[in-house]
Amino acid sequence: MSKVKELNELASKMVGDGKKKNVFFVCDNGNTVMVTTQFHFAYSLWNHMKNINVVSTLEDRQTGVICSAGPEYDENGKRVGGWEVLDQSRYFGFRS
Repeated sequence: MSKVKELNELASKMVGDGKKKNVFFVCDNGNTVMVTTQFHFAYSLWNHMKNINVVSTLEDRQTGVICSAGPEYDENGKRVGGWEVLDQSRYFGFRS
């Protein structure tokens, strides 16, 4: 089994399950590329990926999706050409 597949399976079981110890997952186009217990490492990688326009998410066990970046779509699912970034890390108290 490939490492990416193993990480994807781990993430699908753990993201948003609300259990402790909290674990952070960074995904690149739906593939988990980092699993860590350190928010700042995960946020740094997600932020870098966002800045170079990589479709990416930062998720954890307690919250689910914390940050995401990707193409913008209208209400009908049609791509409208922009780039949408959602960063809720301050809202959830991970950054001040």
